[in-house]
Amino acid sequence: MLRISKLTDYGVILVAELARLKESECASVPQLTEATALPAPTVSKVLKHLTRVGLVRSYRGVRGGYRLAKQPRELRLIDIVSVFEGPLSITECATPKNVPCEHHRECSVRRQWERINEFMYDTLAAITLEDMLKTDEDLLVRLQITGPKLPKLRPMFRPSDPQVEAQIRAK
Repeated sequence: MLRISKLTDYGVILVAELARLKESECASVPQLTEATALPAPTVSKVLKHLTRVGLVRSYRGVRGGYRLAKQPRELRLIDIVSVFEGPLSITECATPKNVPCEHHRECSVRRQWERINEFMYDTLAAITLEDMLKTDEDLLVRLQITGPKLPKLRPMFRPSDPQVEAQIRAK
């Protein structure tokens, strides 16, 4: 299963919370901990990563805390995800450096993996932090109009057979 790490998820949650602040406001670690229900040490760790790469700014003093370094419409989801996950690469051969593996000469699916990787990158690059704060319908409409060519979007598959569902949950 492809899955982002908890730190990445927490990073998106915290950045989204910072996006809700007024432009001149800052949020402290205790405020963000309370607003997100994330543990304070985790909030601090994630904010340090985001500050180090310049997506978030920290301010000292009585009214200090954290706030976004850019407007929510300027921050892409790929920028946040890459902080914690590194460059997007669904397979070894689909890395940005395009380093061939030992089987690249015989591989009949390499180009397809590269295309899937590009699609995933384009999708994450098309979604801004501002989009993440919208309703599901607003985001899907915008992606279908301006984003990468997406397949027809539909609800997640839900098996109707209880035995199949039990097998999937057991994995």
